[in-house]
Amino acid sequence: QLDNDDVRSTKGTESFTFTKSQYEKLVNLLQSTPAPQPAGPSTQVNGASTSNLASTFVHHSSGNASIAYSYNNSSCGAWIIDSGASDHICSNLALLDNHHEIVPIQVRMPNGTIAFAKHAGSVKLGPSFTVDNVLLVPEFSLNLLSVPRLTYNSKFVVSFDGLACLIQEKRNLKMIGSGELIEGLYYLTNKPKPVTVNINTTPAQTSAIHIPTQALWHFRLGHFSHARLQLMQSYFPFVTLDTTSVCDICHLARHRKLPYKLN
Repeated sequence: QLDNDDVRSTKGTESFTFTKSQYEKLVNLLQSTPAPQPAGPSTQVNGASTSNLASTFVHHSSGNASIAYSYNNSSCGAWIIDSGASDHICSNLALLDNHHEIVPIQVRMPNGTIAFAKHAGSVKLGPSFTVDNVLLVPEFSLNLLSVPRLTYNSKFVVSFDGLACLIQEKRNLKMIGSGELIEGLYYLTNKPKPVTVNINTTPAQTSAIHIPTQALWHFRLGHFSHARLQLMQSYFPFVTLDTTSVCDICHLARHRKLPYKLN
């Protein structure tokens, strides 16, 4: 028989006693526990809820995704370069160009709620820096750049050091973006930091010699031979090679002495 003060359960010779308030808390706890997910495609949170880490987005072929970390101090327009994200994520539809509907991808947020990515598009981050297949997750407060997606098919080269991150085009190593380390996260900066070089020049030192575009790399590399330039061109297509003209400097450098002038 149960009374109003406690609930007793006996099994054999052992007796366990709960007060009424403890019993109510236990019932509420059991009711608030989420039911197990059915077998099949599901999503999981892969990390702890740390407030100062970038969110990780995992895109599976089954159409599911999970966000492992949350960061609440990021502005809506900032982009974080994330090596753990497998897809680009955008939280604002206004940032997407040529957006279109996609098959909904299920996303489990860090707080346990479920969101769906229903749109994707491209984002222009610089004059020559555009990323495609960016997924829209309005419920997420971050914009993430996925390093694996940037380096897919060797389109870009991404390098990190202790203070910055560089994004370059693979075909010509042109820097198209950079990231700055802020509180453990690499934030994309649209304007690369300028490099200051102090050179003391005078008008008398200024040269007006015009170098043909085809011979530019020949001069830059210290008058490389045609054979070596052809080898470099096979690895770096942007290296130009002029096989028709003759370099006067290279021609005179092979002379043991300058020719005599005829009077």
